[in-house]
Amino acid sequence: MSRSSRSVACAAALGLVGTGSVFQAATPALADERTVTFKPLAGFSLDVGSKRIVGYYEADAGECALTLMIADAMIGDGVPAFAPVRLYQSVAPGDTATVDAPEGKSLQVVCKIEARAMTARVLDAVAIYKPAR
Repeated sequence: MSRSSRSVACAAALGLVGTGSVFQAATPALADERTVTFKPLAGFSLDVGSKRIVGYYEADAGECALTLMIADAMIGDGVPAFAPVRLYQSVAPGDTATVDAPEGKSLQVVCKIEARAMTARVLDAVAIYKPAR
């Protein structure tokens, strides 16, 4: 897929494209869900701590070519202090990739068999104390 096609798919995942056919095929997940399963070029959007992570993936040679946009979550009409960051990650079927965010939150993504789908889940970190022996 060309760079311009990826930009269109990313814009669709971000909700920047109108209600054209690309956007209809890439219906994003609701922000209050903590686990979403999505197909190639279908976007998702999740709050992970104080960050908003929006992403999609393409099936590429049997792997999940994941693209994530990470930005500060919007609070009211305020302008976020930092620019978004784009992250590309190739995830093999059955493998997991994790992005840590502040406040002990993480986003975990899993590539399904033959890159037919991915699952994204927000995780809460739990502190564990193990006494020394």
